[in-house]
Amino acid sequence: MAEVGLDVQLVEVGVVARCAPRPPADLPVDQAVLDVLRHLSGDVGRTVGPLADPPSPLGDDVLQHVDRVGGVEAARAEVVEDPGASHEQRVGAHRLIVPAAPMPWQTYVLTDWDVVERRTSVRPLLEVIALGGGDAAGAQEGGADRLEVVADMESDGLTPAVETVRDLKRECGLPLRVMLRANDGFSTSGSELTRLQGASHALAEAGADGFVLGFLGPTVEIDVDATLALADEFGSLPWTFHRAVDNALDYDRAWQRLRMMPRLDTVLTAGSARGVPAGLDELCRRAADDPVAAGMIMAGGGLQPDHVPWLARAGVRKFHVGSRVRPGGSWKAYVDASMVRSWRTLVDDAVAAAL
Repeated sequence: MAEVGLDVQLVEVGVVARCAPRPPADLPVDQAVLDVLRHLSGDVGRTVGPLADPPSPLGDDVLQHVDRVGGVEAARAEVVEDPGASHEQRVGAHRLIVPAAPMPWQTYVLTDWDVVERRTSVRPLLEVIALGGGDAAGAQEGGADRLEVVADMESDGLTPAVETVRDLKRECGLPLRVMLRANDGFSTSGSELTRLQGASHALAEAGADGFVLGFLGPTVEIDVDATLALADEFGSLPWTFHRAVDNALDYDRAWQRLRMMPRLDTVLTAGSARGVPAGLDELCRRAADDPVAAGMIMAGGGLQPDHVPWLARAGVRKFHVGSRVRPGGSWKAYVDASMVRSWRTLVDDAVAAAL
């Protein structure tokens, strides 16, 4: 970090960082900023989307980008140009720092010392699995932040019908992350991948705000080529890498690959193929040791109420529930608002206590 002009002492308190592919070296600095911002969609994109004051073409372009990726009203900010060493986009305590001089490996780091040091600015995210329009009311009334839309939970979640996404979009205003998975394993084939690419377009038109996907290859490692071939198909929409990561042969190497994937803002993981009860220590260790991973981890897969305080203390801020917000734990029952509300209270209180 020192090589790009960051104050290491400040960064040591913790960094929320996202890597973006290096823009072409011949781009002017303002275009380099925009090139990086185009990869910061989802939660991160909404965080850094500034409202330029005074207005500037750069600020206008950034706002248009945030609007395109479904961002919310951006915070007021200043666009500060330093002809010397760096170009900064400021949003409160947030800074997107881009070196003015091209470097061979040029790294871009989004830092938020206020959020990371005191952890007071981030509302924890509660995602609920939805199987159809009948789950919308309970999830929204109970305080869910987002829905993961799937079909066939006997296969641990497959791609839903386009009509299911339309129904949910009509019934509630929550963001929809839609599953792209065609079999009950974590591998794919060329023909299946082609069908999923086509499905992503239809589902996006129906109202998907993002997607859930991920593949393992023959060596049981992250299949980067197949995963990115599908992720590239839906453009600027953010996405989640699902629990295929828990089944990878080398969990550490899997995380190294995931950190470099564009527009990936969430990794749904239990820390173990056997679920959160077996992977809790791994999740807590990774979140505590790596603020980047902590910002991406969404704990799910057998998540129990007594896991939440431990995860919150380690820095996890995203939580995923399915059968535990349905009466009797049955997938045949609709999502229950009071059960969602209990999880909402649990998650909020655990994070507040961890601050």
